[in-house]
Amino acid sequence: MDVVKRSRIWMVAAAILGIGCFAPADAQQTDTPSGLEVPRFVSLKFDHINVRRGPGMDHEIDWVFRRKGMPVQIIAESDHWRRIRDVDGSSGWIHRTMLDSQRTILVLEEMRPIRAEPSREADPVAFAEPGVVAELVTCRATWCKVRADRIQGWIRSEFVFGLTEEDLTAPPAGAQG
Repeated sequence: MDVVKRSRIWMVAAAILGIGCFAPADAQQTDTPSGLEVPRFVSLKFDHINVRRGPGMDHEIDWVFRRKGMPVQIIAESDHWRRIRDVDGSSGWIHRTMLDSQRTILVLEEMRPIRAEPSREADPVAFAEPGVVAELVTCRATWCKVRADRIQGWIRSEFVFGLTEEDLTAPPAGAQG
């Protein structure tokens, strides 16, 4: 088998499996059915969302999300379905109507301070346990302003899931589902 045939077989296999073989994993695509960039973060709109093996109701349900507001990353699109990746790196397909453009973050690993200002010296206004989901307001360099319930403050970006490199250089835009 010559190199050209192997390359074509690899490209066909990659297309079937949904693997991007031409662009780096974190390169952004805008020639998507929604016209929005992929990858991008969104949040779950409901407390019960089926995650399927493929883009359609005829595909098996792999698991069910049971937490409204959880951030997920859209990594691929079909007309009405979005392939997402969660905090654990698991991926599957969700109907676009189950996703919200509201940006959220998920606090990772251990109790983290939410500070009054984006500084390690600033007073904590609260402490967030691992698994806390908060609305993303904006980011500045390594700090993100978040809101949860009636608490608003700043958390270090390295302590959360749900951010892109662009979030750390510009205010979050309303990514749509």
